[in-house]
Amino acid sequence: MSNLFKDLTEEIIEAFSLGILAIISIIILSSVGEVTGQNEIIKNAIQGILIIAFGIGIPIGIIAIIKLLGGLSNERYY
Repeated sequence: MSNLFKDLTEEIIEAFSLGILAIISIIILSSVGEVTGQNEIIKNAIQGILIIAFGIGIPIGIIAIIKLLGGLSNERYY
């Protein structure tokens, strides 16, 4: 059971770190876009980052929930 919670905790930490990385990248890109005057290119890059973050983060969360529920229900302890 402890392996299940350890793996679940690691996946949650990875999802948070991915989100923090996306936020930092968006802040850096928006400031660079304002300085250089390339707002359209930066807006497209920010949209791409958001699509990647949510496209990877949400499935990871769903898989983690399925692992948690499957590990608790069949009592094989993951």
